[in-house]
Amino acid sequence: MGRGNFLSRQEKSRVNTLQPSVYLQDRRGAVAGLPDSSVRAVTVDSGGGVWVGASSGVYAGTPDGYDLDLSLRLSLPDPVDALLATPDGLWVASGSSLQLYRIGSTSPEPARTFTVPATPLQMIERDSSLGLVYPDRLLRVGEESETIPGPDGVTLRRIATNPQGRFLAATDHGLWIREGEEWAPVRWEESAFVGDRGLFRCTPSPQVYDVAVDPHGHAWVATDAGVILRSGGGFFEVLLPEDGLPMHEVHSLLLDEAGSRWFVHPKGISRLKDGEWRYFAGRRWLPGDTVSQIVSGGKGGVFAATDAGLGWIAAEPMTLEEKARRFEARLRARHVRSGFVSTSILETPGDVSTSIHEASDNDGLWTSLYVAAECFRYRVTGDPAAKANAIESMAAMERLERVTSIPGFPARALVLKDERVWKSDPETGEWHPFSVESRKSKVQSRDPGSLTFDFRLSTFDRVEGEWKGDTSSDELVGHFFACAVFHDSIDDEAWRARAAAYAGRLADHLIQNDFNLIDLDGQHTRWGFYSPRILNTPEGEHQRGLNSLEILQHLKVAHALTGEARFGEAYHHLVHNHHYALNTLRQKITVPGHVNHSDDELAFLSYYPLLRYETDPALLAIYRKSFRRSWEIERPERSPFLNFLYGGVMDGPCDADLSRRALEKIPLDIVHWRMENSHRADLPREATDDRFDRPQSTVALSPAERGMLKWNGNPYRLDDGSDGRVEEDGAFFLLPYWMGRAYGLI
Repeated sequence: MGRGNFLSRQEKSRVNTLQPSVYLQDRRGAVAGLPDSSVRAVTVDSGGGVWVGASSGVYAGTPDGYDLDLSLRLSLPDPVDALLATPDGLWVASGSSLQLYRIGSTSPEPARTFTVPATPLQMIERDSSLGLVYPDRLLRVGEESETIPGPDGVTLRRIATNPQGRFLAATDHGLWIREGEEWAPVRWEESAFVGDRGLFRCTPSPQVYDVAVDPHGHAWVATDAGVILRSGGGFFEVLLPEDGLPMHEVHSLLLDEAGSRWFVHPKGISRLKDGEWRYFAGRRWLPGDTVSQIVSGGKGGVFAATDAGLGWIAAEPMTLEEKARRFEARLRARHVRSGFVSTSILETPGDVSTSIHEASDNDGLWTSLYVAAECFRYRVTGDPAAKANAIESMAAMERLERVTSIPGFPARALVLKDERVWKSDPETGEWHPFSVESRKSKVQSRDPGSLTFDFRLSTFDRVEGEWKGDTSSDELVGHFFACAVFHDSIDDEAWRARAAAYAGRLADHLIQNDFNLIDLDGQHTRWGFYSPRILNTPEGEHQRGLNSLEILQHLKVAHALTGEARFGEAYHHLVHNHHYALNTLRQKITVPGHVNHSDDELAFLSYYPLLRYETDPALLAIYRKSFRRSWEIERPERSPFLNFLYGGVMDGPCDADLSRRALEKIPLDIVHWRMENSHRADLPREATDDRFDRPQSTVALSPAERGMLKWNGNPYRLDDGSDGRVEEDGAFFLLPYWMGRAYGLI
């Protein structure tokens, strides 16, 4: 029965010698305590205290890391439009009043008060004095006040100082520098560039919104046509979307002490750190996409004042194993329903406390991925909890077949009577009633083989509910994949035999029905057809390659696990008499606009056990050729799921390092927020929309920036996601992570 259930000695050696590496995981949060979403100004003092200007006054709090609750500290008659924390204290600009408060004082009374023309555009500290920037002047206040007029005929926006103490001014007519008592425009000579972008000539834009100077004297200049980097000697370079800048227009920028460069765009913000760009927008990252100000919160993080409140983004040192523990805990808390694993529905957008279990169209497939994830975790760690979880969910998958009363035919999903659950397509889906007698445990412990785990003391009980039909080929692929990985991983002979028997029942159903999945109506389901009478005709042309691969996987798994000759005979019948092995060579369809990423997932789940169990060199040569072709097409997606399924059975590289980095980029927040990227200038646009007529890029988007996807979604899609009413289950992370660990790939 099968090839054995443990890693080889060589595989174990690789697993045990690898050490975990620490990376920086981006996190985000929204700051609580403000009476409304109006954030007018924000500053952070030297002690880490955060001060926020709002319509009703100044709010403050000391963060725990970055988590923060604000409370009202200063109640003022006018809205607070500018704040700056300096060694002297907290400067507060409200209307025509400028006040200085001692940060450590318990008294709400200001230490000093000044009358100013209006709320300044910017407050800066220089030479132990405070500078207020207005459209036509710089006003210095302190022991002695001073007014410095701006350049004639231009409007000041922001001011910075260089290491020589000179003022640099961002204006609506370019960048200006104050030499002595006079302002002079910074002359940009037309410059030729030779490099990745080819040869062209560039003149920087006159619309300069912000300027900041790093410790080496490089001026970073925000314009509506890119970011200019200018040396003290006048040499300049321009960062454009071709270099990774998400949008040409940059309204403000921040150079933080950790070396990150932050840029505020008309929509969202971006960061350049260690040569890598990251774009932050949408509710996944910010309360609102219109950002008025960002300030450093220390250690490479920022607080962002937005049109929908104050948020923060920070980087937390983490290992992938710690991330996996977090995903596992969340999945167990909100995504397991009597062993079934799927997304959950949030009654209130983004509020996970309002989570409701979903009975999805693909409960069998999504549960199968979790079964496999726990099996690989058990291989790596030997944790008995992983084994118990795998057994619980494997038993749940068996119940999908039991409730249909059709041997070898699993339901898409099942829901018990009066169970509080969200059903996909409750009115239009193919839902059927069931009533079965369920054996119960006589003791207070769960019985993985029962239909429910409610611990009643009666020996038998009548269980009623509904099951969903028209079961997809997706489900069968998941069931057989899970049976194979479970059988090869779990060191329990009774359960290994049970998985083998289950795979045998599923395969017998197909053999007895001319290799089709037959529903209650006596017809094959919409996608459950594998018969040569369909696939090897024009009718089955589009599914020929994939469905041939799938049925070969099904039969090979059943034969390997049970040892029953009939499964091997059926397998060779399709190979020898109906060229199914050759059908797999072109299983991946590459017609523009017709690429089905869900089919890609099913193909890779089918390749894995097929190549793991096949021993015939002639057939392996064909399957390896097919798998190699499919992987090379999918390779630009940098999917750890696809790469590690490939690496688990194929010799040679599988882009393991890129896959590890992709796992690192998956956000901790896996709620389905709307993520929009079609406005970005750094993403080249594909000429053809995807199969759902949605625009897509020619490059796969980062997991941090695209809509929340399992590995069956389109990573090239520019705009995706929803309104925060769905939370992913996280098995899409756990499976490639633990599989990568099991094979020593990460």
